[in-house]
Amino acid sequence: MPPMPSRPTIPVLLVLSAGCAPLVPFGDDVGTDGSSSADSSAGGEVDGGDDARPTGEVGGEVGGEVGGEVGGDVTTGVAAFCGDGFVDGDEICDDGNAIPGDGCEPDCTNTPGLLVWSQTFDGGGDDRARDVAASIEGDVLVVGNLATASDDAWAQRITADGGNAAAALLDLGDDEYATSVTVAADGSVWVAGASMADDRALVMRWDEDQFTQFDGGPEDLATGTVFASTTAEGFAIIANTGGFNSLGIAAPRFDATGALLGDAMLADAVFIGAAIPAADGGTILTGNAFGGMGMPSTIWLGSLTADGGTGFSSSFEADPGMNARVRGLAIAPDGRIAGVGTMGPPGQMGQQDRGWIWWWTPDGVPDGNGPLDIGGAAARASAVVFGNHGMVVGGTTILLDDGFVAGLDDAGNAQWAYALSGDLGLEDGITSLAVVPGAGIAAVGWVAQIGTGEDAWVGLFTD
Repeated sequence: MPPMPSRPTIPVLLVLSAGCAPLVPFGDDVGTDGSSSADSSAGGEVDGGDDARPTGEVGGEVGGEVGGEVGGDVTTGVAAFCGDGFVDGDEICDDGNAIPGDGCEPDCTNTPGLLVWSQTFDGGGDDRARDVAASIEGDVLVVGNLATASDDAWAQRITADGGNAAAALLDLGDDEYATSVTVAADGSVWVAGASMADDRALVMRWDEDQFTQFDGGPEDLATGTVFASTTAEGFAIIANTGGFNSLGIAAPRFDATGALLGDAMLADAVFIGAAIPAADGGTILTGNAFGGMGMPSTIWLGSLTADGGTGFSSSFEADPGMNARVRGLAIAPDGRIAGVGTMGPPGQMGQQDRGWIWWWTPDGVPDGNGPLDIGGAAARASAVVFGNHGMVVGGTTILLDDGFVAGLDDAGNAQWAYALSGDLGLEDGITSLAVVPGAGIAAVGWVAQIGTGEDAWVGLFTD
């Protein structure tokens, strides 16, 4: 398919203790006609094949009437190096030049932030892609909701080259939402969500074109967002239950067949904002507790062990009179834990929010925090991952109401940014990011059109 038309991308300014750096932008515009797009040049990989590189071996017989027979092999081997036009060793690409930003960087890694392909999905109403993960086969797994007669839980499997491989819908007669997806060690795919008719969390295995429901989903949900996280034994479901007056965190665990292994309940009055698998087979989760009028909110980070026990737990207060929301969580290459979200005064419909980033040590000790500004302005950061070139953040800019995906290097300097823009005056956003090994970074969210409402959006970027 033809590449998407290009447009200027938004600049990025990351405000941390180290300061900021100018942006080198990359990326194409998003399609808004419901079609998919691909850019075959984004990878920048050039491979001449096994026979393209000279081996340097020269040999043969030379004979004559006077002399005897002379023969043998002479080795003139050419050592492989980055920039020779051949992909060798741990090189991801090699285009034979030292030009940055052309798809293959001078260090033989992909240029980050190029949109490889994107797709929109329109169920007829307001639709959203809410979470994304990579399958063990390297496919992009997307979950969310499509609005047909009502909101239906939806899942879409997309191959790394942008092909639609399988889809599933769940309609129980009311509104159902798929809010999180995780992949167990055996490759099985599990989806968590919410059924609004009975106010209960959904626990489902996703097999190509169908969902299989399982019992054990927490009841009496306080919010409609439910998380799924891989554990050493299978997976866990994380949800707020009990209503606002007795808010708790329910975390039942399941094996890879969907059988309930046990329940865990945390009494912390915390609204869960994110949950991710931990390296030890447990789960790391974060959230916040809102303060009263003039009182600070509390930022909380905790963990569950692989057997459902309580691990570390830490909290600290935001600035007085400010509400904090942690929405995204990831583990950095050095083992530290990064959270992104917003900080702002109560009320104002979030228009005075500012993007924020928090850091914790691997064992959950607070390790600094600060503002995260996109384009020099406020933004709602919702998702974070770490790729080959550092941190990648997604969310919505507040001033323009555009979705964004922005790449930051290991020092926290902005590298690239992409703006997800629908029709003027309507809000678009990125809800989740995932690293797809060997393919790039997948981003999901929604793009708003005057004629069709909100359409679910999925894109893959080079990493």
